[in-house]
Amino acid sequence: MHKASLLVLLCVVSKFTDAQTVMAGQEERNHEAVTAAQCSCLRINPTNGVIPVRSSATAFSNSPLSVDANGNLEIGANPAPDSANGGLTTVGTLARSNILETHNNYAVGVDLYTHSDEEFRAPYINLYKSRGTQTAPTPVMFTGYELDSFGGINFGGWDGSKYFAGSAAIYTQTDENWDDSHHGGHISIYGTNPGGNTQQIAQFGGVDPNNNPIVGNIIFYRPLTWGNNSNSRPGLFPAGASSPPVLQVRAADDSTDANLTAGAFIETVAHTPLSSSDTGTTGQIAWDSNYLYVCIAPNTWKRAAIASW
Repeated sequence: MHKASLLVLLCVVSKFTDAQTVMAGQEERNHEAVTAAQCSCLRINPTNGVIPVRSSATAFSNSPLSVDANGNLEIGANPAPDSANGGLTTVGTLARSNILETHNNYAVGVDLYTHSDEEFRAPYINLYKSRGTQTAPTPVMFTGYELDSFGGINFGGWDGSKYFAGSAAIYTQTDENWDDSHHGGHISIYGTNPGGNTQQIAQFGGVDPNNNPIVGNIIFYRPLTWGNNSNSRPGLFPAGASSPPVLQVRAADDSTDANLTAGAFIETVAHTPLSSSDTGTTGQIAWDSNYLYVCIAPNTWKRAAIASW
């Protein structure tokens, strides 16, 4: 009788312990499930050794997931790991255009933080280009105006049938063949008028379309206006290619001429009209050592003698 009671007691204790173990295991799994649901993140099992990479518009292929010789996580086989660089390295040819894609329902897609007391240490994005290959790079070259980009940013959106990348853009271009003492380049800004094509708006530095290397120049391909494009605001409008060049001060909507106010107006080049009917524009002023000339109507000049006193 005592032996039977002892056996019953041991069975109850065993069952209770098993139940406690099951409950603890279930609690742990429930906690993991709740945590995963809260972070809504994809967990990559490192034992898988692969990660899906887009190989076409509708398909994915497996790419190796591993750690390189320097301890950096890499997607794809990196033929030239660099101990000076850390973090995540992506290498591959399957993803021909977009190696890294981020999709988000919020406005923020990528946040970069730097924590340092050094003034120059802050988040940067570096874009690098070489010819050749990763293991045997060759210098970037200059083959023509706006033909040799070494990085850029495209801004676009869904147009109803596709993502259009390039409604607005920031591009960089080389301006010479590169070596260890030549690194010429410039930045260009592109935009698209409503219903129009994407066009270059401005260029900062570099050679111009005719390969004229003017150091430090800024080239604008649109008029400059201030405030808005109404007739109550001023603007600077180039009058097209001419000799001598002409810059017009007009209303921002290009509807009429605008006033120019200055503390002094200096006409640096002497010019003598050939006759009172010489070519001229109304309001044009010219001078020489004897007369001051004013064009009072198209191709109609008058003059006043000037003398010392």
